[in-house]
Amino acid sequence: MWKRWGVWLPISYFVLALIGLTDEKHILLFIISPPSWITEGHWFVQNVTHPSNIPIFIIILVCLIFWCLIGLLIDVLIKKMKRKHEN
Repeated sequence: MWKRWGVWLPISYFVLALIGLTDEKHILLFIISPPSWITEGHWFVQNVTHPSNIPIFIIILVCLIFWCLIGLLIDVLIKKMKRKHEN
């Protein structure tokens, strides 16, 4: 379990997010959160809402789920590559 990207990416993100919360502008949190990059786009601001209207805990939760999914995707790809090389 501890050798999986699906475990370490969310843990790493969460630790960095907690550190990023100490900054009042949340710069580190923005840098390590690709889903928050989308919220800064012109389309999102025009059609959905301004990013300042989204509570910070929602952003952290969405990004945590994002990093879990990325980690699981990496794990699946590694598993497929190992199977391919075994055959």
